[in-house]
Amino acid sequence: MRKVSKCVYCADPDLFDKRLTPTDADRHLQVSLPRRGSHWPEPPKVKIIVPNKQVIRWGATDPREVVTLKTPEVIRGKIHVRTITDADMVARFAGFKIQVIGVESPIEPPLPSGVFFGRYSTQEKKSWLYVSYHAARITHKDSPIFVDSHWHPSHGRIVTVRGFGRVSATTEEKAIINTALGFDTKPKRRGAPPKVADEAVLKAIREQGEKATQKSVAASAGVAPRTLQNWLYFRAGMNWDYLKEGVLSGRVGTD
Repeated sequence: MRKVSKCVYCADPDLFDKRLTPTDADRHLQVSLPRRGSHWPEPPKVKIIVPNKQVIRWGATDPREVVTLKTPEVIRGKIHVRTITDADMVARFAGFKIQVIGVESPIEPPLPSGVFFGRYSTQEKKSWLYVSYHAARITHKDSPIFVDSHWHPSHGRIVTVRGFGRVSATTEEKAIINTALGFDTKPKRRGAPPKVADEAVLKAIREQGEKATQKSVAASAGVAPRTLQNWLYFRAGMNWDYLKEGVLSGRVGTD
């Protein structure tokens, strides 16, 4: 059993500030997130055009399934910071900003629990690089209060609130705090078919190797074979043989 390391956020209360401070070496990357949670606006209506099987559209985004953030992700060394603003969300979250912190790792980390948290992977040459998004700071433009949340396998999720102007919170402060904590709600169920997790599909192919079939990979990913078939054409934009060969050869990753 792997030994669980100590939580760096518990060890250093100022780590949020350090990781959110801009540097001259910052890089920027446009990013899209899964449309999970009641804070995202309703997806637009789109006309689906199934591409030719040989057309490669890996990385194409379905606006019904994902939200492309208005603000690019910042990469500073091994730290990634995603910024979600009120321009990305529904009206009741006007004035709010969420900064989600991720950390790169060459070893697959545990899966964090939380609305804005997650684990993503990309292939760098012949090895895999994982990014665990396990900390977030929520602020509001009209208040000095900020809500910090972080997750660690040793203690689960911890939420702290700081920035009070006095001993007891004002009515305005309480409203902001309650709304900030409201992000942590269960995703809406829209009656759509089960979502296909890109990482689950690619991981199943890598683990099963040449023996992988659409049926066996669908079972590992927890979806119906038909759902995986639809995902191949619309989300991945390629046929099964091309996807399988690309994953096993390392040509196709999760981005």
